[in-house]
Amino acid sequence: MSGRKVALAELMRIISLCQSVRLKGLDPFEIDVRKKLEVLRKYLPKWKAIDELLLDAEAFNELSTVIKLQGDWLKRQAAMLYVDPELVEAKLKLLEPAELARCLLAAWRPIMSLEQVTPQRLQEAIDYWNTLPPLRERMRMEEVVEASPGTVSFSELLRFKFVSTAELQGRIEELHRRLKEEARSGKVDYWDFVVQDTYEKSVERAYYVAFMISQGLATLELDPLSEEIYLKPLEGKAAATSSVPIALTYERWKERRSREHGRGS
Repeated sequence: MSGRKVALAELMRIISLCQSVRLKGLDPFEIDVRKKLEVLRKYLPKWKAIDELLLDAEAFNELSTVIKLQGDWLKRQAAMLYVDPELVEAKLKLLEPAELARCLLAAWRPIMSLEQVTPQRLQEAIDYWNTLPPLRERMRMEEVVEASPGTVSFSELLRFKFVSTAELQGRIEELHRRLKEEARSGKVDYWDFVVQDTYEKSVERAYYVAFMISQGLATLELDPLSEEIYLKPLEGKAAATSSVPIALTYERWKERRSREHGRGS
């Protein structure tokens, strides 16, 4: 293969990669834009025909779109006050105990303030504390079970009978049938499908939609330019996809409900 053909093939790969990021909502930071621009600069003197120059311009335009997507991603993270957990952990390890204590006091919101404690209540608290047995005796009297904070898995909820597997699956299948009925054009707006007349019902539907997606009965499509999210029903099991966190806050629910009322009027 000649050097010109190799260069043209490299241009086509750059264009295809950028289009995948733009159309499929992939991570724009997966593309090393600086390195791709160096490739365009390297091959630019080789182009003689107008078609080659147009192809080079298309590749440059696609890279510009990727840069815009990267900037939009950073703006969204900044708007959500995103902080890297590893960065927070590293900063905490560098703090002295006195500095940690000051941070705790600055963020502490006690349920009772000093102004609400009367001298009589303070005396009662002191009397109660003085009548307590020593800590060693209390530990011998009662078995102390220490447990660190954690999460409860869905299998544990089933074991504790907080939820029934058959009931959950039935609701998911019913929701899947509704999704197929509403997705006449192949997909529906995620918020139009999730938001209900009350906030509690909306959270419940979003919960079941998450299970429906994890079972491969539906998939999410994200338009990186308009930032609109679509829900698309599937018939069979879909391949595993990356998760997309979607926050359903009370403020967002109110905004969507007011928008629907505006359309109705």
